[in-house]
Amino acid sequence: MIDFRYHLISLIAVFLALGLGILMGSVVLSEKYVQRLENRVAQFEEEVDARRGEISDLNDRLDAFQEYAVESQPRLIDGALAGEEVVLVQTDGTDEAFLEGMAEAVEEARGTLVSTITLTDRFALTDQPERDGLAAILGSVSTEAMDLRDEAGTQLGERIAAVAASRVDATFGDAAAQRLTTLTRALEEEGFLGVSSSAETFVSPGASFIVAGGSTEERFEGAVDLTKALALGLSDRESAVMVAEPSTSTWELVQAVRDDGSLSAAVSSADHAETVPGRVAVVLGLEMTIDGLLGHYGVADGAAGVIPPPTPRA
Repeated sequence: MIDFRYHLISLIAVFLALGLGILMGSVVLSEKYVQRLENRVAQFEEEVDARRGEISDLNDRLDAFQEYAVESQPRLIDGALAGEEVVLVQTDGTDEAFLEGMAEAVEEARGTLVSTITLTDRFALTDQPERDGLAAILGSVSTEAMDLRDEAGTQLGERIAAVAASRVDATFGDAAAQRLTTLTRALEEEGFLGVSSSAETFVSPGASFIVAGGSTEERFEGAVDLTKALALGLSDRESAVMVAEPSTSTWELVQAVRDDGSLSAAVSSADHAETVPGRVAVVLGLEMTIDGLLGHYGVADGAAGVIPPPTPRA
């Protein structure tokens, strides 16, 4: 019995020794593992600090390039629209900062922004009274919103283009101006249109056009189709038309223009018009369009380049 107790105590002692050894070993291993992790964290922190430094340097360079671009813009477009009168046609919901940039670019190019025409969200034509009212103004027999928007854009664009084309024939010009005034007044009274002008007549003979639309916000129903119809109408008498949209826009107005064979062959476009290169493209592209050279500029599908190529010197 004594021997059994002795062996039992010895066995317990062995197990205790083994357990203590395992515990001590795990502590040592844990300490080594923790140290290894701490070393890795320190290494990662060093790498992060290095990357932060690189990012800061790149941001400084980017700021310098952006400053260069902003300061270069007036030099690049100075005089490009000298003597030209420009009408800005915008769609409700378009980004305000982008529109301000368009107006500033025309001014820096020494053009004159004679008026701004706004197509309002009433053209969504969400109820029957609105559709009936627009049909009465247009003299249309249709009651479908899509058809009415197309007719409104086409009629308005063609009547504006007729006034812009009346540089030579004064008699034709007076008649065209009267037809345009009749239509725009009726559309204004019903809230479909807004006109802001610094001149007695908001469309002058020989005027060219910037059609601007787009933002990160959702467009009203039919906004793109309406704008396309108007842009095509404006080009009816070979008036110079530039369709411009910010690259941040979700409307895809410019892409819709480029995907339309008839429209893309009649107007120019810029899909990055909120940027300095985009504003340069709008101004220089409009200048070339006035001279009969159409082009599509930007970074999206269908763009021939970021800005127009240099014109050959005589």
